[in-house]
Amino acid sequence: MSLCIVRKAWMWVFRTPMSIPPPGTYKIRNIQHPTQLFNLHDGKSDEGTPIIGFSNKDFISGSKSMLWTLQVIPDDGTSGLNTIRLINVEAGTYAQPLGEDAGGSVVGSRTAAQWTLVPTEFLGEYAIKTTNGELACALGDKKNLTPVCAHHTLEKLMCHILQVTLQASDPSDNSQAWMFCPTSDNQWVPFWSLFHLNKSSMWSRRVKDNK
Repeated sequence: MSLCIVRKAWMWVFRTPMSIPPPGTYKIRNIQHPTQLFNLHDGKSDEGTPIIGFSNKDFISGSKSMLWTLQVIPDDGTSGLNTIRLINVEAGTYAQPLGEDAGGSVVGSRTAAQWTLVPTEFLGEYAIKTTNGELACALGDKKNLTPVCAHHTLEKLMCHILQVTLQASDPSDNSQAWMFCPTSDNQWVPFWSLFHLNKSSMWSRRVKDNK
């Protein structure tokens, strides 16, 4: 069964350009490694706890370390950016880039951190970028405990295996693309989530967002 079950799909049929998911609680699924979720390691509230990739099926019942509250920062009407915060439901800490260079980790922090959520060319998929747009959260491997990386826009650097880090922003890199899958508390679920297949499939039904 898909992580994102169709419900009230019609709300998103006429999706507007540059729209992002509404505030709410989500599991955040990687597109390159679709069984892996954006997860705060062991749900710890300690400063600097790594954010890792972890398989949805391996979560212990009742765990909330893979749940994130999406907080949308109101735009003043001039920037045109989709500024957000990601708050872990279990720990109450914020997802934060560690450092300003490619290869840096993404960690949990008590200090509020902002990101820019950028729609990709495929409907319902987003890049989670640093506010300067140069780095994007990426998942380098499908193994559990894979760190989330932030990639630099101008040069590609390799993620260290077993770490979720920041890497150079690259729109063609599916490891930097994420889908926000609402929990049962939310009142809508994106219909396209059921049709996402591996990019190698000749029958892939990923829907391009023709803005």
